Amino acid sequence: MGVDIISVSHYHNNTMEIDNSPIKKYVLMDWTRPPAHERLSPKPIKMREKEAHTLNQAMAINRQNKRYVRSDV
Repeated sequence: MGVDIISVSHYHNNTMEIDNSPIKKYVLMDWTRPPAHERLSPKPIKMREKEAHTLNQAMAINRQNKRYVRSDV
């Protein structure tokens, strides 16, 4: 009753995506806190825009109240 991934012609596990998005600084924030959202990371974390977007999507799917927000510091 399961899906047979081998027989699906559009499934390729050897495809690699190259991420050339710019590297920015992000801070992990807790959105359940009052207006002055609490910083969870002590210093900004360097990562690519797409990586931060993917991590934020994963946290939203897992119903976490944390998000990576771009930092100008």
